[in-house]
Amino acid sequence: MALKIDPHVHSALSDGTDVPRELLKKARVAGLDVIGAVDHDTFEHWEPFRAAYAELTAEGARPPAIILGTEISTSVDRCPIHLLNYLPNPHRGSVRAILKNAHHDRLERMRRMVTKINQDYPLTWSDVQAEITGLTPGRPHIGDALVRKGYFQTRSEAFKKVLNPGSPYYVSRPIVDSFAVLEAIRADGGVPVLAHPFSLTRSKRRLDPAIVRKLAQNGLRGIEVNHREHDAPARQLAAGLARELDLFVSGASDYHGAGKPNQLGENTMPEASLRQILAAGASPLLGELPPS
Repeated sequence: MALKIDPHVHSALSDGTDVPRELLKKARVAGLDVIGAVDHDTFEHWEPFRAAYAELTAEGARPPAIILGTEISTSVDRCPIHLLNYLPNPHRGSVRAILKNAHHDRLERMRRMVTKINQDYPLTWSDVQAEITGLTPGRPHIGDALVRKGYFQTRSEAFKKVLNPGSPYYVSRPIVDSFAVLEAIRADGGVPVLAHPFSLTRSKRRLDPAIVRKLAQNGLRGIEVNHREHDAPARQLAAGLARELDLFVSGASDYHGAGKPNQLGENTMPEASLRQILAAGASPLLGELPPS
């Protein structure tokens, strides 16, 4: 029986809503054999996931195995590019150095957005800070503050009306060069995968396939094809680039708990792609795969 692998999920330690223990329990209920714990721009979720896995295993709960990693927000020519960094050795420090600066810039961006939003929807930085329970603050926490203040019913509605890139309140992401991050991932022994490259909702303009080709020339190993933000033409484009560039294919839920409608296991990764990650990564899989 083929493994069921959802390699792109987020916990409450970044902008999801489930703590690692609860996320692992939900993943087991969803029938997943493997998940990818890739909270945004941090490695600080690794130990909580290790602890939750150990606790559940000791209780006989059989949690799914875990691909430890991180999702890093980068850009090329101001076009946002998210790179998944699977199974690196974070102690080598190349990616950590980049993330330290990115964290400061992320906070400054959020403060600027809150200042703009406050002109029409009274909102303070303290309101947003009250929503930041995880390790990586971001726009979702502004959305949650807007919901708590009663301006919108859901985080998704807040994104649609206030937090999207076309909004007058939007502030562009800090520039974190995709190629520098790709080099750092490789230096740390990680396996870089391009996340939702042709999303219909994340940018005013779609990523140029020529940039994907250049990323592949610089060490990109895989590409997400099946993602709820990819329509049929986007999936066809991503799949075609995977064949052309010899990239392995991925697919994932991009689960965030109650923060998004995405459901665990709604898109999955082929087992052959997981085997490539395990063979190339500098860190081991957390847990064991079920017998085939």
